[in-house]
Amino acid sequence: MANRKMTTEEELLEHLRKTVQDAEELLTQASKASNEKADELRSKAKDLLASVQQSFDSGKEQVVEKAREAAKATDTYVSENPWRTVGAVSVAALLLGIIIGRK
Repeated sequence: MANRKMTTEEELLEHLRKTVQDAEELLTQASKASNEKADELRSKAKDLLASVQQSFDSGKEQVVEKAREAAKATDTYVSENPWRTVGAVSVAALLLGIIIGRK
């Protein structure tokens, strides 16, 4: 799971890098081209950037969905094991108090 997550993040970052490079190249060409050609190149650059935005929106949706699943699983666990949860939180608070108290 973690390996797949890293691959997805790496793919997204590589897609972003390539798209930004392509957009920069198109904008450079547009600055050197005639008005009609410049408009066409700017349009292509906008399309590339829209593609990146769509990729990030898709990634954001996946992150939100995973967060919802984690929250639901946590809620279920706490509901089914209230005393175990209270004990774990108490131990964590005690350890945190000891760590903070040393400083």
